[in-house]
Amino acid sequence: GDGQGLGPDAQAALQKAIADEAAGLPGRARLSVFTEAQKTAGWLLPAADIGDYGIDYDFRAIIAVVGLGANTPDEAIYPSGITDGSGALYNGAGSYRLTFPPGQAPPAKYFWSLTMYDGSGYLVDNPLDRYSIGPSHPPLVTGPDGSIVIAIQATDPNDPTVNWLPSPASGNFRLSLRLYGPSKAARSGAWRPPGVVKVG
Repeated sequence: GDGQGLGPDAQAALQKAIADEAAGLPGRARLSVFTEAQKTAGWLLPAADIGDYGIDYDFRAIIAVVGLGANTPDEAIYPSGITDGSGALYNGAGSYRLTFPPGQAPPAKYFWSLTMYDGSGYLVDNPLDRYSIGPSHPPLVTGPDGSIVIAIQATDPNDPTVNWLPSPASGNFRLSLRLYGPSKAARSGAWRPPGVVKVG
């Protein structure tokens, strides 16, 4: 494991190969994340074995790029919003809507929340000090038909029928949907978050 028994040139080559692999991994992991999210309306869905990686080091590394650590799926799942439903990366210059149809709110036994992160993975500073939307962050606005609409944009939508999650004024961002005590349908992928729609 430590290169003992290898000549200095072989040790140097081994160290370079490890360094090159480590340097390339974040880019490859991000590309993998982007490609996988394209298949499911822009959401990177958790694999059934998340939090229990065994020897799948690539998967472990991908999870580390998206967020440090993860619970096992029976405790919580964290679909990550990488792109909008059309496959375009999120940008603060745009306005978006995430709509959970009547009866289709994230199926979580305990609670769910949608959180916004900027391109560097930090919470987005905003005048409301609002960093996530969910039933435990009242008041959650529900439409007359039971739908839940979340406006994801930098400026106040001035619409009392939607929930506003402020985005950065410019630059990329991503979303994290957290379901604590997710239903079997959410764990299996039978329930998936709807694609986020760019508006205006």
